[in-house]
Amino acid sequence: MTASDIQARLVEGGSRELDCRIEKLVGLAVALDGAGRATAGDGTRYRVPNYSTSADAALALAARVLPGLGAWDVGYAYNAEPPYYARLVLVREGPPEEFGRANTPAAALCIAILKAKALQDGRDG
Repeated sequence: MTASDIQARLVEGGSRELDCRIEKLVGLAVALDGAGRATAGDGTRYRVPNYSTSADAALALAARVLPGLGAWDVGYAYNAEPPYYARLVLVREGPPEEFGRANTPAAALCIAILKAKALQDGRDG
C-alpha cells in the first residue's frame, strides 16, 4: 500500500491497520505482525500507538519524525467535506499551508504528517 493509498483511506477515519502502515511508512518499524505490534530496527518489539484515532498520539508522532519543523493547527471547517483540517505552521513567513483534511482530527493530522514527511524526504507525498 502506497502513501497515497494510506492517505485516501485516512480521509474516512483511522484504524489499527492504518496505524501500523503509518509506523512502517515513516521508518519507525521494519516489520509488522498485523496485530498492532511492530519490530524496530534493533529487534525491539512494541505496540504501535493509535496515531489515526488519537490526536495526542498523532502529535507525538509528528514531534518524533518531523522535529523542529513547526507547529500544527488543527481545526474544523463548517460546510466543508471532509470537515477537519490539519495545517503545518512552518517556521517561515506566510499563511499556514494545509496538508491534511479528513473526517476526524487525528486522521487529518496523520495525512498532514505523511505529506510533510514525504516533502522533507524529497519524495512525492
